[in-house]
Amino acid sequence: MWTTNEPSDSIVSYGTSSSKLDRVVTSPLLVTEHSMNLTNLLSRTTYFYQIFSDDAVGNQSTSSILSFTTTGKPQRVSNLKASAGSVILTWTNPDDTSISKIVILRSAAEFPFNPALSSQYLVNTIIDPRQTSFTDTTAVNGTTYYYAVFTVDAQGVHSDPVFVTFPTIIATPPNYSGSINNISMIPSLDLGSDVDSLSYTVSIRQEGSFQPFYQFTQKPDQGIIRIPEITLASGNYDILVSTPNHLARKRTVTIKSNTQLILPTLLGGDLNRDRLINSLDFSAMRSKWFKFDISADLNGDGYVNSLDWGILSKNWNQSGDE
Repeated sequence: MWTTNEPSDSIVSYGTSSSKLDRVVTSPLLVTEHSMNLTNLLSRTTYFYQIFSDDAVGNQSTSSILSFTTTGKPQRVSNLKASAGSVILTWTNPDDTSISKIVILRSAAEFPFNPALSSQYLVNTIIDPRQTSFTDTTAVNGTTYYYAVFTVDAQGVHSDPVFVTFPTIIATPPNYSGSINNISMIPSLDLGSDVDSLSYTVSIRQEGSFQPFYQFTQKPDQGIIRIPEITLASGNYDILVSTPNHLARKRTVTIKSNTQLILPTLLGGDLNRDRLINSLDFSAMRSKWFKFDISADLNGDGYVNSLDWGILSKNWNQSGDE
């Protein structure tokens, strides 16, 4: 905001370099109190700007080149992987000098996407932001763990989470008769949301059982999930499919080698993971409105807005499987 001693228009030139103010916003209204909105700014970025105001006869006043720095979340880690050896997590750190530590959350039930729940799910805090691995020596054999890794800046702001699960064969499948291979699955989200933007957890169970004996998490490649070779007998199985912010769905399918399975369509809106879409989810979405926040972004476009509300409201009072 700025003021002038006589009515004049408003011009702001700005950019990420003081020598190249290549973006401009203008208002032709002649006023003495000025304000302009700068939109689509990058987070955690320094911008330079210069103000111009012309009166009705063309006299111009100009400010010096000023600057401001936007706020936002620190960058996330990438290439997060889990491997055997208790459970070994490895990742690549972002090029973000504001990061002061890395926080790892773990759950045996679901992905711990909310850093506010760290007292319940915290497994380790790494105070050296250059570290790129962690060995979870408290992992118990026969358990599938869900990990979330956050970077944290000096002000305590957490990045969006990056998820990985460690797939474990929990029980020996009955009627073993050999290996099944070359199986692919096609996931589906309601209202045409981008299926490739999310990772899917698939639990394979004996038909009618709630106990999974094989479970994995994978991100689709061009809309297709390809399953590793499974030690399993051909036959009918229940498959439970879940992904963040959506109701889990179960379907009975016939699994055998060289088949492609159509997974049940997942309905978006279960932001609090209680298997029901209702006012609690709406409250969670409202708190993220117009923010870049994957915990409430249902259509995968990067922002929480009316498109996401349209998905949630369409699925109001729907419930998920377990």
